[in-house]
Amino acid sequence: MALQRLTRTRYQLIKQLTRTKQYFLKNLTYKCNTLAREMRDESTSLFSATVISLMTDDYTLDELAELPLEAFCDLLQEKGRGRFKEPEKIAKAIQRAITMSYRLGTLHKSLSMLS
Repeated sequence: MALQRLTRTRYQLIKQLTRTKQYFLKNLTYKCNTLAREMRDESTSLFSATVISLMTDDYTLDELAELPLEAFCDLLQEKGRGRFKEPEKIAKAIQRAITMSYRLGTLHKSLSMLS
């Protein structure tokens, strides 16, 4: 009986984690639709704490796109606690994704408040 409950709990946790990741990806697509494609070749995941922090913290996409590359690399290293081997490559990919993504106009502000 205990094994059955543990198995059921594990199944429910995995199901909830999957649902939460899909929800985050959907909202991320509304905010920056090309980020998943640009980050595909990079060494970090879309679900890394650094990427989630960049997309949900106080920075807007426009602020991230306008940051000089050196400052953006420093921000990535600060958020990632110095674990990135090539922060320039990741910063360029994120900035490229931001500049290539479409904007939602007036809905953009309300979506930023949701995420």
